[in-house]
Amino acid sequence: MNARALRRFELSLPNDVYILGVTPITLQSDIHEWRTGLITISTIVVNLPKANGSGTEIWLALGLAAVSVAIKTTDTFQGFIDIGVVGSTAKNVFTAGGLKNITLNGSTQGGSNTGDQLMFTDIKSGVWSVCAQVVGTGSPATPFS
Repeated sequence: MNARALRRFELSLPNDVYILGVTPITLQSDIHEWRTGLITISTIVVNLPKANGSGTEIWLALGLAAVSVAIKTTDTFQGFIDIGVVGSTAKNVFTAGGLKNITLNGSTQGGSNTGDQLMFTDIKSGVWSVCAQVVGTGSPATPFS
């Protein structure tokens, strides 16, 4: 058993869903990894922990439509967010390009659907990989800044 797994065992943290219902909130690798964080308020700021190459995965899901869901890091994001628009077959994939913020606004930047999901992986020091599928409306725009 590695140190992170032992820490989770010591804290008696099961792999069930945890609720994100206060803002701002700073996630911790040893508490929030390998579990789904259910966002239950439409306006929230979620800060990711420092990336150090640990392989930590953090999963987030929307429990309601977003108004302003901001996910931030002091590191950088690499990867993509796919914004699907109901009734459209167009591909709307936006790449992170080393930026530090993701904002879902419930419309053009995604987050309009309960169940939208984002996955973050600590791939190396200073870098979070992001892979997400969300639903948007109108003409999709990049959620990265």
